[in-house]
Amino acid sequence: MEYPAENTTIPKFRAAPDLQRGFALPEEPVVQIRPITRYQIVLFVVLLLWAFLGFTFSQTTLVAVISNPGIWLLSSVGVLASLIPPILLVAWKVKQQAILREPIWEMKTQEVDLSEFRQMMNEIADRYSFLVSRYDFRMLLLSIVTAVAAVGIPFLLLATWPLAVAAYPYLFGAIILVFGVFLASFLQRALPNSVTSQFPFHSPRRLQNAVMLMWKTPGVAWAGVSVDIGRSGNYYTIRNPAAVARIEGIESPARIEAVTDKSGRILEAVSTISLEPTEDSLIIRISPTSGDVASSDLVVLVRRTLETYIAAKGSNEFLDEILEELGMSRPSDMNHRRETPAQEESSDLDDEKMIDE
Repeated sequence: MEYPAENTTIPKFRAAPDLQRGFALPEEPVVQIRPITRYQIVLFVVLLLWAFLGFTFSQTTLVAVISNPGIWLLSSVGVLASLIPPILLVAWKVKQQAILREPIWEMKTQEVDLSEFRQMMNEIADRYSFLVSRYDFRMLLLSIVTAVAAVGIPFLLLATWPLAVAAYPYLFGAIILVFGVFLASFLQRALPNSVTSQFPFHSPRRLQNAVMLMWKTPGVAWAGVSVDIGRSGNYYTIRNPAAVARIEGIESPARIEAVTDKSGRILEAVSTISLEPTEDSLIIRISPTSGDVASSDLVVLVRRTLETYIAAKGSNEFLDEILEELGMSRPSDMNHRRETPAQEESSDLDDEKMIDE
């Protein structure tokens, strides 16, 4: 179990400089951990008891492993499976020892590279493992591999070194200890508690496809992740991650945000143009009625964003070059098209312009 010492607060989260920038000085801790020694002792006793139980069972069942391998399979799997409920109970009790003082989060929005976002989430998962609820598939895989090895090694020994089967009960007991440690570590990370809702874990894989698709889109100068970083005392939380992109030539006033589902599919792409110094904004949406947002949809969105920005703020030499690279018409041609009756009918004179596709 990866917990701090008794009667201590969670250690300070060593966030990256960009994560700490702009926040106030630390306040009093928002999370404390109650004593967990008794649960650690219980876990240790449970593992020793099951190791001895496995040693005893294997001494009697391995005798018949050649004539009746089914007996060994049932007994070994039964011993390992019966260890899951007590470890689950201990891990759940330990996870509930976190006490939360309702935090007041000071939130700030930042845009970071995908690699930096991945580093942020890994650091939070490691340092806040007693607060975050997430599936550590590495520990789950190690638990499964250990269990399979515990059951299958006797058959391997029979085929290669039959005399070593007599000593396997000792090894089986040791493997049960290792299996219990891996399983306890996996359950401790996966189980939620009253603090978990304040420290959500966001898998970078969910945004990876959207970010990489944006990077490949012509006219995109940068693509990454927009996150809301909250701080309360020495504790940080990451909220509302979204894949975003900046368009070449208008990086500051315009950005594209991808709306994704839990599997990483891009359901919608939204372009927002800020018309400084006013607070007006123009919004362009692309929402395919069937299927996901494709690369061609993002190309169209980039072009429409450039056209809309130029129509509102005018063009310059740099933007003219970008338009030529994208194979788009010159500003004069676009102005001519906007003066046609069809375009006049579709224009929106409100402060916020919504263009849906």
